[in-house]
Amino acid sequence: MTLTYAPPIVLALTLALGAAAQAPTTQDPPPVPSVQVVPPSAAVSAIAVFTTAEAHAIRDYYAEHPDRVGDPPPIGVAESLTRGARVSERLNARPVPAELAEKLADRPGHEVLVAGSVVLLVEKESREIRDLLRDALPPAR
Repeated sequence: MTLTYAPPIVLALTLALGAAAQAPTTQDPPPVPSVQVVPPSAAVSAIAVFTTAEAHAIRDYYAEHPDRVGDPPPIGVAESLTRGARVSERLNARPVPAELAEKLADRPGHEVLVAGSVVLLVEKESREIRDLLRDALPPAR
């Protein structure tokens, strides 16, 4: 063998060994996922919804107490009741009766209001509607 052929072979072996050294092995740990920071208001709003059991408790309560159904909200205001909207000053909303409130989960910083046939879960500070039940109450007689 002559020396003129050695450098290309050595170069090829060096490149192959270098690539093999950089290839990931099965012993390498998986990459660590980034941590997502959730703002406190988003964390609170995630739990601020009526559960299925609470929806049943509300509907059952008003089915047993139809005399506690109030006046409907003014025309135009009822249509604006959606999640994320703010409770209007014109809305005739009032707290649900204490005996019903006892059956619902305690959510600090929130209150449950009733306006016509709509039951609202409202954040006290911002007056933002977090959840609502439409037609939760029987129709007024």
